Amino acid sequence: MSQEWVRSISDQCQAAGVPFFFKQWGGFKKKAAGRELDGRTYDEVPERPPHPVPSPARRREMIAEVQGLVSDLPINKAATS
Repeated sequence: MSQEWVRSISDQCQAAGVPFFFKQWGGFKKKAAGRELDGRTYDEVPERPPHPVPSPARRREMIAEVQGLVSDLPINKAATS
C-alpha cells in the first residue's frame, strides 16, 4: 500500500471534517508493519447520535400508525373487497 495514497485519504478526510481510522498497512506481515502513519496512530470514529428508545405508549402509537398505513395499501383494500 502506498504511503502517499493513505496520506491523501487522511488529508481528504481532514479537509471534509470526516473521522479517519487507519487499521493497518497491507502485506503478508500486517502486524509487523504496524498501524502508524507519519508517527501517529489514527483511531478516529464518527460520533454516534443518541437514539432514545420510545416509551411503551409511543411505541404502541407508532405500531398503530404503521398498521393504518398498511391497511390503506391498495393490495390490502382489494383483499377486503
